[in-house]
Amino acid sequence: PLTEVHLPLDSNTSKPIGLAFITYMLPEHAVKAYTELDGQIFQGRLLHLLPAKPRVVTNKQETSSKSSYKKSKESKLRSQAGSDRNWNTLFLGSNAVIDSMVDKYTVEKRDLLDPDTNSSLAVRMALGETQLVSETKEFL
Repeated sequence: PLTEVHLPLDSNTSKPIGLAFITYMLPEHAVKAYTELDGQIFQGRLLHLLPAKPRVVTNKQETSSKSSYKKSKESKLRSQAGSDRNWNTLFLGSNAVIDSMVDKYTVEKRDLLDPDTNSSLAVRMALGETQLVSETKEFL
């Protein structure tokens, strides 16, 4: 399973520039993808995979006495931006939760999203997401 996909965009056209950074949950999955996909043709283009180097974390914090609160807070946020702990890797969008519940319980999407039922849609979505996250944690 993937934990993160980053597609850099061209600042002028707002379209992908033709490369991606993929983070896998397990290193074995990354190795498998590398061995199976490197050099393959995808949609008429040659895929060339390069393994990433580990991130180098630098702690550059401004210690200037003239630094304002806003600048020191911004500096702290920038130093933490590369941390893997900033992103919830088990986050699920509402559409993914609904699709998973439809597949699991073999019901129609409209039945799950029906506002005329006795229970709240928000509660059903929260319960579905909680169940999916617990199943994913159990799998890992």
